[in-house]
Amino acid sequence: MDLVVSLISGNDLKNVNWRHGIVQAYAIVWIDSSRKFSTKVDLENGVNPDWYEKLSIAVPSTSDPKTATLYIDIVHANTPGTKPLIGSAKLPLSVILNEAQAKGKAIFINLNLERPSGRPRDKSKRTFKYGGTI
Repeated sequence: MDLVVSLISGNDLKNVNWRHGIVQAYAIVWIDSSRKFSTKVDLENGVNPDWYEKLSIAVPSTSDPKTATLYIDIVHANTPGTKPLIGSAKLPLSVILNEAQAKGKAIFINLNLERPSGRPRDKSKRTFKYGGTI
């Protein structure tokens, strides 16, 4: 089974590169950490990146879709002296399966990013738009 993930955009991301210029963000997505997929780097839009990319991710046959998790890291194309991780999100595959089956079509979800420490970001909207189908 494959999961098609559309990585759309980010909104109001933290600029981890503020000393050297705008952030150049890209997304890394995986279910199985030995097989990670990434978008292109958005070089122009800074803290509001646009990717509009579809990635087809194989759900490992050893994974139970009801307990497996989709992981997403938003990362800065590293500049020396900059911490590259902007934030992370995760989504249980069961949420995707349940919503996609109920609607019978692709679903779109806004995910809030967590800090590298795992704490939620502040109350401002630091979101990541995602769409997925199976």
